[in-house]
Amino acid sequence: MSLFKKQKNTRRRPINNPNSRDVSSFKDYYRSESKRTNATAQSTNNNKKAPQRRLRVSAKASYIPTYLAIIVIVFSLIYSSIINNNVSVVVHSDQGLYSKNHYEDIAKKLMQRSIFNKSKFTIDTRAFKEDLAKEVPEIKDVSLSIPLAGKKPVIGLTFVKPLYVFSVNNKDYIVGENGVILADANEIESAKKEKLHYLKDEAPLNVSIGKPVLLTSDIDFLESMYKELAIANIEVVTSKLPLGAGELHVQVKDKKYIIKLSLTGDAAQQVGAYLAVLKNVESASLAQEYIDVRLGERVFVK
Repeated sequence: MSLFKKQKNTRRRPINNPNSRDVSSFKDYYRSESKRTNATAQSTNNNKKAPQRRLRVSAKASYIPTYLAIIVIVFSLIYSSIINNNVSVVVHSDQGLYSKNHYEDIAKKLMQRSIFNKSKFTIDTRAFKEDLAKEVPEIKDVSLSIPLAGKKPVIGLTFVKPLYVFSVNNKDYIVGENGVILADANEIESAKKEKLHYLKDEAPLNVSIGKPVLLTSDIDFLESMYKELAIANIEVVTSKLPLGAGELHVQVKDKKYIIKLSLTGDAAQQVGAYLAVLKNVESASLAQEYIDVRLGERVFVK
């Protein structure tokens, strides 16, 4: 029998013997075991998380072209929305008291008046039209077109028809079919004033461009009178509104006298009474100062 027993090849661990002198070695053993376990777990976690971080960075990088495309689109929209101050005005050659450049200059100044007029998204077209009509009283209607692709607005204008060279307070103005002063007559070319009737108001009036000076009823009477006399081939040289309500004095070509008419009466009837006087040679020869047809059927000649 052998004196020594063959020991099993086992891993020896310190025995938890309270009487053992090497208690600290027991504690150190398990502490080191715990550290190794934590280190292994941490290493495993690090190995797992590293690929995730790389995936996140790669995913963010993939969005960069999208961000750049959005930025380019936004700036393209902003740039394409910018409006040019140099507007283009469409005016017929036989309309308008001024030149085309005159209206374009005024429209340009209005465009520059507000920063909101710089963009297609912010421009107030209604306010722009109203402001342009206030600046130019002869404008009857405004159409504003802003092209989608272009930057230059196109403005179409229609005008109030001018009727009279209106003299008041020793100054001449252009008055339109709406009875409003459209412009200073001295600023208008002679060619555009040749076909207008000359009308003088002897009453001292407080007038300015853009203000009305004639009633609609007055204009209706005047236009009817001019029409009836033109049919009879009688040319009117001047018309005068004397001090006093509702009276009109008309000077016709090649006659010394004036015709007195009432603005409150019927124009065609009063012109008819005047034409009847002309047919009576004896009565017509008596007229040196005036022929008064304000009462219609009753005519006074002096």
